[in-house]
Amino acid sequence: MTTDASTRIELLRRTPRLVDEVINRLRESIVDGTLPAGTPLPQVALAAQLGVSRTPLREALRVLDSEGLVRSSDNNRTVEVVQIGPEDLREMYEVREVIDGLAARLAARKGLNAQDEARAYQLLAEMASSSDPYDPVRRNRAHAEFHELFALASGNARVQSFASMIRTSSAMLYLPLVRETAAANLAAANPENTYKQFLDEAQAQHKSILDAVVERRAGAAEEEARRHIRRTLRLAPYFG
Repeated sequence: MTTDASTRIELLRRTPRLVDEVINRLRESIVDGTLPAGTPLPQVALAAQLGVSRTPLREALRVLDSEGLVRSSDNNRTVEVVQIGPEDLREMYEVREVIDGLAARLAARKGLNAQDEARAYQLLAEMASSSDPYDPVRRNRAHAEFHELFALASGNARVQSFASMIRTSSAMLYLPLVRETAAANLAAANPENTYKQFLDEAQAQHKSILDAVVERRAGAAEEEARRHIRRTLRLAPYFG
């Protein structure tokens, strides 16, 4: 293979696909509340608004549907932003207690490669810096990718198949209605604590999970991951 051909292939590998850009723009618009729950997403109008053809838009909507952020009906003719309730979160986090624990244990046993380890600590720092001042879009992006990383690093194809569910359920915590309801209810029930303190507590648990994985303490990694998800389940009544 010639040098020019290798360079072109490397450039293509590094260049985000158009459909990925559409997915990211729509996902962030849902998380930051620009597209609230129940918003219809007519494909012709949305494609024109985004400045893309309907082909990458349809593929992006299929991905977001698989992630649980949009819902299709009428043979994909009708698409709308999903309405997420506390029961939806509870069910997904009950599954995640098992999956996240297993993912952390397998990732610790296998060992993170240098790139994944560096990325995980970068995401940890991103979550911390987006807590004060609080930036839910930035925090959601880092939070979802952080948890997804361990599933992808597990080396187990069955665990990896849950990556989109992990990303979606992590993102759901930052949907406007969910996070605002949770913040208000937590403040009312725990007036001595600020919402940032709850975020800081979660941050400490994230670090404990990552440290255990990096140090290849498989049992501890699994327990830290499960403990973190159990905490979210205990907080579930505050979500709605």
